[in-house]
Amino acid sequence: MILDKEKYRQYLENSIKNDNLIYEKKLEIFEEMFILSKDLGLLNKIDPLEGTEKNIRIAGILNRCLKNNSSD
Repeated sequence: MILDKEKYRQYLENSIKNDNLIYEKKLEIFEEMFILSKDLGLLNKIDPLEGTEKNIRIAGILNRCLKNNSSD
């Protein structure tokens, strides 16, 4: 958790200014972070769109219910 948001913002600002990594190194870091996230179970969905159709159907039903109740 970030306790001092201003200090964190300054840190990000400075790290961007002082960033002198080449693209390949940045990509390597990103790939390692991605693998670590998967290993920690933070990215455990195989398909990120899984369940989207179900959510759309539920949203449609709820919207119809709201429209029906607002006309009463």
